[in-house]
This record gives sequence, structure tokens and C-alpha cells, in this order.
Amino acid sequence: MFLYHLHDHDRLPVLFLKFLHHRRVKPFVDDGLELFIPALSVLFQRFQLIPFRYVNKGIKSISCMKAVILAAGKGTRMLPLTETMPKVLVPVNGRPFLSYLIDNLRKAGYDELAFVVGYKKEMIIDFLKQNLIKATVITQPSQLGTGHAVRMAIPFVKQENFVVVGGDNLWSVRDLKAMQHDDEFCYIGVKDVPNPEKYGACIVNGRDLIGIVEKPKQYVSSTVNTGLLKLTADIFPALNEIPKSATGEYYLTDAVTVIAQRHKVRVVTLQDDWLDLGCPQDIPVVGSKLGALV
Repeated sequence: MFLYHLHDHDRLPVLFLKFLHHRRVKPFVDDGLELFIPALSVLFQRFQLIPFRYVNKGIKSISCMKAVILAAGKGTRMLPLTETMPKVLVPVNGRPFLSYLIDNLRKAGYDELAFVVGYKKEMIIDFLKQNLIKATVITQPSQLGTGHAVRMAIPFVKQENFVVVGGDNLWSVRDLKAMQHDDEFCYIGVKDVPNPEKYGACIVNGRDLIGIVEKPKQYVSSTVNTGLLKLTADIFPALNEIPKSATGEYYLTDAVTVIAQRHKVRVVTLQDDWLDLGCPQDIPVVGSKLGALV
């Protein structure tokens, strides 16, 4: 039997595959030891130890999708709390809100994390270090919007598919897992809400996104963008096509709409609740609902 410390978690897939293909072990695998592998696969996935699955007569590695967490904004709606800390670190039930999101991302299998930081970035960096959270930190020198923030992450994601989440929102593990589509489409997590004017209203046709209207003055749809997106490399040329908004920012949703017009964006309706930490009045409400998502 072979054992590993929890600190070896990131190396477990490689170590286990090397073990199975060792010259003294592989003959036993080929001759029938593989019979216990499917059960072992289920066990490891159940306890989220190793991202792999059994396929026919072998092990197929699952490449964990990268996640980009947007955490650069000041959060003016959260004033005066954000005078002394970034919005994502505002405490809820005694813990920085960001910690709940990181926990759920990890449980959902997102092992490669990048944080786009800006306002009071040193506090976020210190939080990551103090909690031994392995991540890439990307500085957005000027807060030019969510589209600009995603563009800053190009060196991290390269040409791979990836997930983008807002650091001041929280989704269930199930809904985070539902975005892991390793194909040529972009996906957007949506939810029907009674107050769509507060969000980006989504125009949907079947499973396809047609467009997004940010904080519409008139009714467009009750289906809104929750800030959970799976993106492909198509997002980067689309970001080059969009103009600055009236507020001087580049909106990620404008680039997603560009791709949607090419019929390349699909909608995923959330199965569980979704929490948006917008203003101080939201803190007790979010705190009362956390138990259902963590």
C-alpha cells in the first residue's frame, strides 16, 4: 500500500499514474489488477483526492479547468466597509467572503486558480499567503472593467478553456462543476430573478444566448447573468472588438455578446441558489443562506 501526505495533493495524479506504469507493476495491471481500479477511481473522486477516471482498461487523466477570479474592484456599493479592505475580503459569518468561493472552487475540481487584483491588492496577497493558497496573482494596474481584467489573464490561461467568476459571488459546488464543458462553446450561468434591472439581463433562445443587456431601464428578461462563465480563447479577439463603455470600462459581457452573435454561447441554468455580495445590507442575508452552498 502507498500513502501520501495531504501536502502532496497536487502531485497525486502524476505519482499514481507513474506507479501504475512502473515496470514492476504494469504486468499485474495488464493481467487483472485493473479490476480494482474502477472502484478505486470512484473512491478517489468521492473524496476529491485525484482527478482521474477509469476508461476501458486504463486510466485517463482529467485536466482540471483553470479558474480566474475577478477581485480587482473597489466595491463602491460596499462603502464604508471597503475603505479599509477589498470587497472580496469583507467578513461574512466570521470569515472573508472570498474564502467560501475558494473552498467551493476547490471542491468542484478547479485546482489552478488566478486572482486578478487591483484595489488594496496587498491584503488579498497576504490572505492567500496566510491561508497557504497556491494561486497566480495578476495585477490590473487600472480598474478598466471586467473585460480588461480577463484580458490581463491571457498569460495564465493561454489558449485553454477556463472559467471566470466574480470574487464577490458564490455558487454551489454542483453549479461550478456544471460549467466544466471542455468544448468549443462558451457557457454562461443564468438564473431567473424578480429584480433583473440590477443585473445583466440575458436574451435567450432555447439553450443559446442571444445577448446581454446590462442593468436595463426597461424589461428585457427575468433571466440574468450570475457572473459565472466558461470561456474559450474566442473571448480574447472578441475583447478587442468592443469599445469602452460610457463609464470608461470594458465590459466582459459585451465581448460575450459578440461571441453569442456567432451562436457560440450556451446558457446553463443554475440548479442551486446563488449569492451576490453587493452592499452592506446584503451581508446578513448572504450569511443566513451560506449553509446551503458550503
